[in-house]
Amino acid sequence: IGRLRLTALHEPAKFLKDGREQIELVVPEFDRLGDSQGLAKAWHLLAYLDWSRGRLALAGVAAERARAFARDADDPYWEATILGLHCLILYWGPTPLDEVDRQVREALAEAQRGAVRNLEATALTVLARIAALRGDLEEARELVLSAEAVAVELDQSLTRAAGCISQALIEMCADDLSAAEAALRVGYRDLERMGDTGPLASVAAMLARVRLLRGDADQAEELTRTCERIAAPEQLDAQVRWRSIRAIALARRGEADEAERLARHAVHLVGKTDQLDSRAEAHVDLAEVLRLAGRAGEATLELERAVVLYQEKGNEIGERNARRQLARVSG
Repeated sequence: IGRLRLTALHEPAKFLKDGREQIELVVPEFDRLGDSQGLAKAWHLLAYLDWSRGRLALAGVAAERARAFARDADDPYWEATILGLHCLILYWGPTPLDEVDRQVREALAEAQRGAVRNLEATALTVLARIAALRGDLEEARELVLSAEAVAVELDQSLTRAAGCISQALIEMCADDLSAAEAALRVGYRDLERMGDTGPLASVAAMLARVRLLRGDADQAEELTRTCERIAAPEQLDAQVRWRSIRAIALARRGEADEAERLARHAVHLVGKTDQLDSRAEAHVDLAEVLRLAGRAGEATLELERAVVLYQEKGNEIGERNARRQLARVSG
């Protein structure tokens, strides 16, 4: 299990491809031995695998089982580690943000009572993202700074580097694309130096989005090719985003057919998941491709689908932006 955990961190493509089969081989043996700690670690990895693949409901069930086994083993470290992953699963999954906020605040209180700093950092990060999506940008900045301070205290260089995603999200919600890009470039440089391709693929995709929003379609496309090259085939969020962003870059150059093919493929891929925000974003991107092709009626339908998904999740910023684009297309 320890080897598989290292594989998940440093060779995500290999883990996502072969990990489930290997984990499912050891679970019956841990069961036979009554090894609750081993079962907690195994179910934690299954939850992580399903989370990475965008199967959030399954990931949530696996995380709850893992936490129960950690509790049986009287292992507070693993219980906190699993609870941190569960916070992330709630954020990405279909659970409305109000309920995610409630549960993550409970996790934060538990972390602070027990001085479990890893869990505290994760909970603060998730709460920062929730605040950003609600438009509470000052609170979001305060929370992400608190999370970064914990990561610095714990000397977690990977966590600090990957934290650029949260920082950039906040600045994008504030319409400060320059600040978002600056944060992402620092994180990209640090992750590249560390050789951790999983977070790096996500940062490359987000940086491509920022460059696209800043009018640089050529560099955005180049960054999507970096993301395509380093993302694991089963790393669903990155696979969806590089297609959606490249589609818009191509559409701006007049390559309408290939742009639509990529954008619809992205919608198809993410449509298999219960990641509401990711599904909404893919519909917004397809709408932009259709708008650029002069197909306003079809673009309107895609934006209406996105609005419904953002409403279901409670993503106020996403809904506001989708409605703004809807008004532009309709007008």
